[in-house]
Amino acid sequence: MDHPPTCSVCGMEPETSYHAMMRCTKARALWECLRQDWSLPKEEVLRYTGEDWVLVLLSQVDEHMRAKLLLLWWRCWHLRNNMIFGDSKARIVQSSIFLQSYLASVQDTRDIELIIDTKGKCTIGKHASNNKQICKEVIVPWRRLATGWAKLNFDASFKEAEGTGSWGAVLRDEHGEVLLSAWGWIPYCPNAETAEAIAGLEGIKEIFPHYAGPIHLENDCASLISELCGVGPSKSAIADIVKGTKSLLGSMSDGIFSKVNRASNQVAHGLAKLGREEVAGHVLVGAVPPCVVELANYDCKTSYVY
Repeated sequence: MDHPPTCSVCGMEPETSYHAMMRCTKARALWECLRQDWSLPKEEVLRYTGEDWVLVLLSQVDEHMRAKLLLLWWRCWHLRNNMIFGDSKARIVQSSIFLQSYLASVQDTRDIELIIDTKGKCTIGKHASNNKQICKEVIVPWRRLATGWAKLNFDASFKEAEGTGSWGAVLRDEHGEVLLSAWGWIPYCPNAETAEAIAGLEGIKEIFPHYAGPIHLENDCASLISELCGVGPSKSAIADIVKGTKSLLGSMSDGIFSKVNRASNQVAHGLAKLGREEVAGHVLVGAVPPCVVELANYDCKTSYVY
């Protein structure tokens, strides 16, 4: 009878799917780290029940727990692959924060009810008449970070007719206090995705002289976040910008990326609008410009959400 090889990560047990996602050292560390923030099944529930252990376990929990388990197993597999085929730099705390943010982003998206009326228009935040439907955008509070981390929200504005853009970024500490805000003009820009990518790069450039600790970057462009989270060289049109962003981020102590819905990225969006209006760039340390003070204060008042 053939036996599976010993795990190439820990060398302690046969390299089965159950071991890789439940018992290997990296997997165990991620489980324990996430237990501090997520309610997860007890150890006795997570036992091996045979080759169909995944299906058995998923059948015993509700929809919300299934989402957590699938994300956790997916990240455990990523940690394994990073150890074997990558640079072995993927960290447990980084992975925990990424999963929490990713799940929150998915839940935020599900909270947005978007039903278009018969004329292709929608009413925001109002009840519709018989021939119209409801289009409700849910603003999700800024989420508090792990101790010692800071969050950089960035956004861009793009005008296709002019081929120009602008960007804005705001850096806040774990309590939601503003550490820095910045905005600028993009004189040449081919598309919206490029503008968003430049916003991230310029945002990191501006905070670099003032902050070098672990950082969580948030943006509402799904394709850009996918590129930034990707492993290996990018082949997209924004490959050079993505490479530059990752290179700068590598100089900091740690960093992760996640997508946030547009309604939860309003401060950065307001700064991007300011960059277009001024056709110039500015940096404020410890503050935001008057045009976004109200938005920043709202974030602070509602930021203590885990």
